[in-house]
Amino acid sequence: MPTAPTKPLKKEVDKKEVDKADKTEARKEVAWQKWIKQNVVYVSPDVWGTDFSERYHADKTIADLRKLPTRVLVDTPTLDYLVRDPSRLSHNALLILNDADTECIVSMATWWEWAERVRDGQYMLRADFGAFVTRMTKSFGLAVAELNPQAMNEFTRLQAVNQTVEVAGGSKSGPANQLLSNENIFNRWLVAHAVSLEIPLLTPDLNFGAYKKAGLKVIW
Repeated sequence: MPTAPTKPLKKEVDKKEVDKADKTEARKEVAWQKWIKQNVVYVSPDVWGTDFSERYHADKTIADLRKLPTRVLVDTPTLDYLVRDPSRLSHNALLILNDADTECIVSMATWWEWAERVRDGQYMLRADFGAFVTRMTKSFGLAVAELNPQAMNEFTRLQAVNQTVEVAGGSKSGPANQLLSNENIFNRWLVAHAVSLEIPLLTPDLNFGAYKKAGLKVIW
């Protein structure tokens, strides 16, 4: 007479459930990539002004985080890399964005900046921008945060410190000093929002280094 199913069978059932979930996620990823290819028509090569930052990071060894943050503000280029080309994300960025216990927050300032690039023709979409944002937010489980009064107050008090970093040059030129810029108004809003929420900013953009003395913490 056959005996009742035991734990090994339950493990097999659990494995089947895991495999089914993995296949579902894989199908979602394929569908997302197909949708992106169909709807992102053109992107200017240095749409976010991070070319020198990426050259800098490529030339440096970045230490692993000892502890992942519980909340992080995701800046515009980081979110675009996640959407179009995850290979451009740093090791730490990938750990954070894939961590189920880390809340990834997007500031309204990011949507404003992205909309401005779309309006200027630097980021051309086949879908309308509202649909693009809605699908992106849902697909990656992003939390969107309004700019609160504290962020607005921080914006009025922000003081940037001009500084330079050494960046690898072209194929024939050596390292060059790059002056960090504090002219980008969307960056200033992101700084104010991150500082007001007391959370780090996930960004490859070295220009945010001009705001470290304002209390901004940056991760890449």
